[in-house]
Amino acid sequence: MPCSYLMAPTRWRRTMFEYGKAGRQSQTFHVAGADVRVPDLVVTPVTDRSVLVDELFDHLGPEYPGASVLIAHEGRILHEAGYGLADVEHGIPNTPRTRYRLASVSKQFTSLAVMQLVEAGSIDLDVPLSAYLQDYPHSGQITTRQLMTH
Repeated sequence: MPCSYLMAPTRWRRTMFEYGKAGRQSQTFHVAGADVRVPDLVVTPVTDRSVLVDELFDHLGPEYPGASVLIAHEGRILHEAGYGLADVEHGIPNTPRTRYRLASVSKQFTSLAVMQLVEAGSIDLDVPLSAYLQDYPHSGQITTRQLMTH
């Protein structure tokens, strides 16, 4: 089973949670090419992930933009919440149902999902879309590869 980590900021320390293994204490992390000193690192097994996710957003005041978070595993929702504001000017809070304008930001996630399907043998990048989307207009002229390089 792969080991997962969650860094949860608190007021004066960062807590590292390691799932599925005994923890090790360390004072330095290597993040984005830089060594980051973290005082009082505590390694603890996770029992309630909702509390941990809430801790990640505790430092946000109610006047800051935030996020909507949904964590699911094997088709079951483990945590669902909104943090901070969806609209700072009007004081509208984020909820699990807040809609975001993602534009092209989602392309990388879609491409990753498609490539996982390619690796599984479920999709061929060079087969026309009509093989997968029969009712989509002009799907016989476009391939998945062409969509991904758009």
